[in-house]
Amino acid sequence: MRYRGVVLDADRLQVNLRTRLAIADGNIAYRSGQQLVRGERMRYNLVQDTGTIFQARGEVYLPTAGTDFAPVPVPTPSQTCNNP
Repeated sequence: MRYRGVVLDADRLQVNLRTRLAIADGNIAYRSGQQLVRGERMRYNLVQDTGTIFQARGEVYLPTAGTDFAPVPVPTPSQTCNNP
């Protein structure tokens, strides 16, 4: 799944479109910028841009951690452009 600059891979991925909650199970890989975190299970709230990785492992690349893990702002209607 690709969403707001994040790539989430897993053996199984379910997304509840009503609650905007993604549940990933089995061999998950969460990629954001230079960061890669692996685990066995992940809950990811697409609205809040937050999540929890269970049995997580990986390395954090400190020079870009602040921007790689920062929430991506959602454009408001006044910030969007509709080109004909």
